[in-house]
Amino acid sequence: MGRIATGTPNYVSSMFWQRVTAFLFMTIVAAFLWRFPVGQVWLAIGFAVYGLLLLKTPRIWMIVVPAAMPMLDLAIFSGWYFFDEFDALVLLTVAILLWRRPLAREDFRFGRPLAAALVLLVVSSGVSTAIALTPWPAIDGNSFASYYSPFNAARVAKGLVWPLLLLPFLNRSINETSRTGPYLAGGLLLGLFGVGLVGLYEHWLFPGLFNFGDPYRIVGPFSSMHTGDGHIDLWLTVTIPLIVAPFVLRRTIGWRPAALGLCGPAFYVLLATGSRGPFLATAAALFAMVGLFFVMWARRGRLGWALLVYPMIAVLLAIVAVPFVVPTEVANRFKQTGGDLQTRLAHWREALSMRDTGVVTQLFGMGPGAFPALYAQRHRLARYSFDGRPGQRYLTLRSGDNLYMGQKIDAQPDTNYRLSFRYRTRDTKAGLTIGICEKWLLHSQRCSWNAYRLPPTGGKWVPHSAAVRIDDTGRPRGRIGRLSKQPLWLTLHTDQVVAGLSLDNIAFVTTDGRNLIQNGNFSGTNDHWFWTVDNHLPWHTKNMAVNVLFDQGWLGLAGVILLFGLGLAALARAIWAGNALAIPWAGAMTGYLFIAAVVSPFDQPRLAMLFYLLCLYCTLEFARGRGSSKQ
Repeated sequence: MGRIATGTPNYVSSMFWQRVTAFLFMTIVAAFLWRFPVGQVWLAIGFAVYGLLLLKTPRIWMIVVPAAMPMLDLAIFSGWYFFDEFDALVLLTVAILLWRRPLAREDFRFGRPLAAALVLLVVSSGVSTAIALTPWPAIDGNSFASYYSPFNAARVAKGLVWPLLLLPFLNRSINETSRTGPYLAGGLLLGLFGVGLVGLYEHWLFPGLFNFGDPYRIVGPFSSMHTGDGHIDLWLTVTIPLIVAPFVLRRTIGWRPAALGLCGPAFYVLLATGSRGPFLATAAALFAMVGLFFVMWARRGRLGWALLVYPMIAVLLAIVAVPFVVPTEVANRFKQTGGDLQTRLAHWREALSMRDTGVVTQLFGMGPGAFPALYAQRHRLARYSFDGRPGQRYLTLRSGDNLYMGQKIDAQPDTNYRLSFRYRTRDTKAGLTIGICEKWLLHSQRCSWNAYRLPPTGGKWVPHSAAVRIDDTGRPRGRIGRLSKQPLWLTLHTDQVVAGLSLDNIAFVTTDGRNLIQNGNFSGTNDHWFWTVDNHLPWHTKNMAVNVLFDQGWLGLAGVILLFGLGLAALARAIWAGNALAIPWAGAMTGYLFIAAVVSPFDQPRLAMLFYLLCLYCTLEFARGRGSSKQ
């Protein structure tokens, strides 16, 4: 039976104001769809269908939103990552839920400890964002197209804003039904299934289906990994423990074969990441779950069940041994642990040394997303900028650590093309390399390189044109047509450019006059253009605690620790009371904690949102003995 709220609710606001807010949010979504450079029609149809389903079945958002976190990611096609399709989905979700039913005071009753944690987080995030945006920055071509922009603070802050907007609806669902946990777990596992499919496909396209010894490391659907870090690692580590959830719920027996079927793809993708972090963190989460099952069964006097711990441990040990028995990049990475650890420690120390010493900074940090810009002030890094007036933009590149600005193109092997562009530079030895490479996101192979030395132009725009031939690049390796063809990128890379190399009117034209480049005149600023880097340290602190302390100061770190502690404490009480449903969620929280030691997830709003949803759900669902009857 679900838990039904009793009594007449005290409405926080009238339906009129809720619907005004909902209309405002839907207007933002409509404006987004109108302006978005790719797939507007398909997104509009998808959003419309989802909105109608949400009106009829409001709890479906707990499946769709978690599943969309990794999968609804079009940045490599659109070039948009400050406000994207997932943000529009969240706003649409909140709008429909606000339109559908009035909020009641009960929906905002979270308990004092959780309320205190939320106040700390809201204050620290709000003040630190204000610090980053004071004085208010001028709007230019880079305001929403560069991590160096002060508006990067607003992009990062969405990671807290979105779960707070959804919080009253999550609390309402927990108060009214016992199905909240299965819905959320189902959505996260659906996301895991999608990541598994994409990861398997990427690995098959590049190193090969069973080649785990290649240094190639998959990124799956996570465009946010264009600057590195372990976003796919974190997603796998959090969601793999939830595969156990259908086995501890009596009403999900039909889902158990599907959950078992997820184990193979999940482990495959875990190996394909070629990373130590998710392997160790997932192993730690699973071993923790085994220990918790033992404690729960032993307390309930189920000694026969408790003895199952031993074969579970044997199976886990056998799985953990796999990367070391067969040749894998994961095993090679373990050999580099000592040197990598020293690099990480030095990076953390440098990150913390970059903070101001004032009291305000110590309390509230340097501002969300401020790290890349401050790091760049200390180091010579490659840069890009979109300059000029609106409608007359152009791209300017400067050399440093390798940075590749590019976009996907539909080029063919054994074909001639005509490359043309206008350029302007004061550098005497400016070099521009244009590569056509097989690339998913980070790792390039079978490239056609075209290098040009461009003399200074004396402040004038000068046209340049050259014939380009693509030979073997882009030739499908399989026999299933386009599905076996690796994605092709055209990328721009500079060397010996200090003052800046400005580019405009870039075209890559076929013999029949078709231009494969979109937005080559940059009139749409960053539309269709996406960039990647070789050096990942300038963009991340590579540790969640350092990440939060740098961005939001000690108050922000205290709020994060308190919220995480409340979630763990609620889970511990539920497990002690014999609630098996809490154990998979404890595994997910453990996985997040372990992987966060080497990843800075709060750089990316979706992964920060995942953290907050996990903590909020576990605290609300399992606090004060709630949920103890659901099995």
